[in-house]
Amino acid sequence: ARAFEGVRLYREIPNGRLILCEAESNNDMHTPDMASVARAMGVPEEHLVLEAESLDTTQQALALKRLVGTEPFALVTSASHMSRAMALCKKQGLHPVAAPTDYRARQTAIPPDDMWVPNVDALKKMTTVFYEYIGLAWAKLHDDV
Repeated sequence: ARAFEGVRLYREIPNGRLILCEAESNNDMHTPDMASVARAMGVPEEHLVLEAESLDTTQQALALKRLVGTEPFALVTSASHMSRAMALCKKQGLHPVAAPTDYRARQTAIPPDDMWVPNVDALKKMTTVFYEYIGLAWAKLHDDV
């Protein structure tokens, strides 16, 4: 979802670059995979910037500082991760414009009888929420945000 949204925005910005930040150790989606998607969708090689050294969002914000300086840029990440990513980038003096993707939303209302019944999907969503809150608390504890 992030690669597709990044390419979509790249096409809207004349003379833009597509910066892909994600370490290969991440099990979610690796930079080479996102780059392959971008290439397959027609992004020229000279407009791709691959940053695969940073291992977490704090390091990615530092890498972005070196790559974009003070220029505004579209920050594409999962909606659940956007608050922390924006805070970490702003702490570095960056000027990100939020471009969230990969939303986690229901298409239908939860039947009242099912609202309090535990299920695996809800556990997965709560894991994402807890991960982001713990990450934000960790960043605040280390004065990263």
